[in-house]
Amino acid sequence: MTTFEQKITRLTEWLTEKDVTISPNITAKTIDGHGIGVVAGSEGIKAGEKLVEFPTAALLNPRTAKKMIWTEAGICDYEIFNKNAIKKIDAEPQSKRLRVSTVDSTDAWVLDKLSSPQILSYYLYHELEKGYGSSWITFLEVLPTIDDFGAVPLVWDVLDYKGRKKYVEQLPKRTIEHAKRMTTQFWADLTAVQDTFCNVTNVERFVWAWMCVNSRCLYYKMVEARTANDCMTLAPFIDFLNHTDEEHCEIGVYEKRTKKTGPAKKVFGLWSTRDYAAGEEVYLCYGPHTNSFLLCEYGFTLSRNRYSELDITDEVLAEMHRERGKLCTKDDVECSRCVFLRHHKYLGDYTVSPEEASFRTAVALAAAQLPDSAFNSPLLQSRTCSSFPPEHEAEERLALASLEAFMATAPTYSRFGAGTREKLARILIELLEAELPRTGGDVADSKDEAEEQVRRLYRERADVARGQLAQLAKQSNEGK
Repeated sequence: MTTFEQKITRLTEWLTEKDVTISPNITAKTIDGHGIGVVAGSEGIKAGEKLVEFPTAALLNPRTAKKMIWTEAGICDYEIFNKNAIKKIDAEPQSKRLRVSTVDSTDAWVLDKLSSPQILSYYLYHELEKGYGSSWITFLEVLPTIDDFGAVPLVWDVLDYKGRKKYVEQLPKRTIEHAKRMTTQFWADLTAVQDTFCNVTNVERFVWAWMCVNSRCLYYKMVEARTANDCMTLAPFIDFLNHTDEEHCEIGVYEKRTKKTGPAKKVFGLWSTRDYAAGEEVYLCYGPHTNSFLLCEYGFTLSRNRYSELDITDEVLAEMHRERGKLCTKDDVECSRCVFLRHHKYLGDYTVSPEEASFRTAVALAAAQLPDSAFNSPLLQSRTCSSFPPEHEAEERLALASLEAFMATAPTYSRFGAGTREKLARILIELLEAELPRTGGDVADSKDEAEEQVRRLYRERADVARGQLAQLAKQSNEGK
């Protein structure tokens, strides 16, 4: 059996053959609790040091994948394609083909209609089917397995992995919504791929390929991309770097001259932004993500996350209309407050962190303390209002002036009024009381990874609420 060390050796040798440069000051290894990671060598690393450099042709992205698919298919060999997909492309007028094809063939449009995640997911799926006949087998051998994605809610939902589908509905509401969006996108991508190719039948294998693309790709700008979400690439070895919520390394495209004479060539590189001691793990920040996001997209959470936040949108809407006798929602068209806040782009997305409440939250809670008369103009009660016509400008200005006047005494969080602090504290206390049993309390960690991830999210929510309550108490004492 091939050991992990042998696989890494083979990978680095294979990448070297592709003219990829990997610094001798880093190495990939298994790290307890982190899976595979990258650590600094015995010499350490200096800030600004180039760690990995890829010639752009050595990357695996939609551009290079399409070229390899068409090379394999012999351009006119449609054995891997769904015949209906080819017919649809042939029937499409040239004038409607909006994007520049990445392959010099009319038939290549059958691939250009797929998104980047779709084409890359198919390519990994197809290459894995080939096994040792794949030119990418050295890379495929070090990618995560379906078991490594066992903590991802999408895998629970689609495959009922280890009977974990039941845990999806136990997640916090916003996490459920995120997980469901991913599941919907997965099935849409699988359908698009199956409509194009005739050899995609194993759902579990496509889940594996889709998750590899979703969790391992890096941002890479391409002129033919439809959207920013299509700007992605796989870069072997760089994808070993684990996530941190702090700045450690950066990636990007830059020019490099490999010879004293001749033109400079573009490379996709990874470089350090600070010094590392020998043996220290080297990280890459995947973005300013909450633990809810990290669990859904990657299958892990951080024990301490600077981007931890608590979404209290539903609770704020309920608090804003306790006396209304009817619960408000983000889509409410009857409540004059909601119409007003929506018009000014302040309706919904109310969050708090352990240190502060968002300004949006402050605006909504301020609006909750104004009398109904401030929002009761005929215009603000209109169900179809999208803008304020001239004849109602005075009414709009009056409502806005009332809100601004109320907040003028509390322009920053540190000077929130007592009424706002009281309402926010009540929301957080009620939330804590309702969710505390779901944290697991003093119960030992669950042996089921999915159940434990659910508990961790609720524990984080409780920690955020407690941190914010402590800040509110501090501000109240300072105001006395």
